[in-house]
Amino acid sequence: LNNKPEIIENKKLTFEDLANIFINDYCTGNLKENTIYGYKSLLNVILPELGDKEAENIIPYDLQLYYNKLKKEYSLNTVLHHYVLINNIFVRCKKLGIISLNPNADIEKPKFKSEEPKIYEPEDLKQFLKVLENEPLKYRVPIILAIDSGMRREELNGLLWDDINLETGEININKVRIAAAKEIIVTTPKTAKSKRKIIITNYSLNLLKELKKYQDNMAKTLKNKWLNNDNYVFVNDNGLPYYPDTLSKILKKIQIKYNLEQIPFHSLRHTSVSLLLNSNEDVASISARVGHSNITTTLNTYSHLIEKS
Repeated sequence: LNNKPEIIENKKLTFEDLANIFINDYCTGNLKENTIYGYKSLLNVILPELGDKEAENIIPYDLQLYYNKLKKEYSLNTVLHHYVLINNIFVRCKKLGIISLNPNADIEKPKFKSEEPKIYEPEDLKQFLKVLENEPLKYRVPIILAIDSGMRREELNGLLWDDINLETGEININKVRIAAAKEIIVTTPKTAKSKRKIIITNYSLNLLKELKKYQDNMAKTLKNKWLNNDNYVFVNDNGLPYYPDTLSKILKKIQIKYNLEQIPFHSLRHTSVSLLLNSNEDVASISARVGHSNITTTLNTYSHLIEKS
């Protein structure tokens, strides 16, 4: 920009001002809502430390001190996320002519540390599936489907009955449902490859048929009090879809109840990949099934499982 707007020309901009410009004038309209929400969550940590500093007076040493402080409280991968966002803010505002330098450019980028994904090993999985039979159908089905399909939690939350062919077992994964602050957002999956069609096992398919029958009976019983107007698959007994983090709470509740290892819900996806690898499925097919953007992502994420299998 050759001519800065008056509000920028006559004001000493702080880093918080840069962040607001980045979010409001660049991200909004260009990036997905869940990505913007992720940025805002990071800024809740960043701005109390850097927000009040005048942007043109921030030097690399200020940023290095901030990253050093982060390393004492967070994983290296979290520090990397902070680094990338701060860098994006400076780069974008420099391109807009709002600032002259990017002090983050002189900071060494933290290296991504590949962490072994947690999974249920075969014996633990057998025990888990056994106790799961004691739980209500509405709890069992999403957990079994996560293990079978490798679907992400937000993909399960976005699943409609219209997306499932109850005759063939084909599932069309085309949307995600997430929480952004107090708002529930339904949007497209994270990458183009995440939109996909998969076939599930007969075991999972039969459970889904049971769940559909159960919900149809509930709808008849409750009549106008049945609130599943959008036809979501995973809902409460009044028909309202689960809040986006409810599946994680259900899993944790079951793990505590039966004294099982407490792995996060996302690790059911990792467990699914582990089962496929142990069944000698090729990595390219697994990558397509779980919706990775490319096979390299699969190889990097599951390198130790691939080597083990």
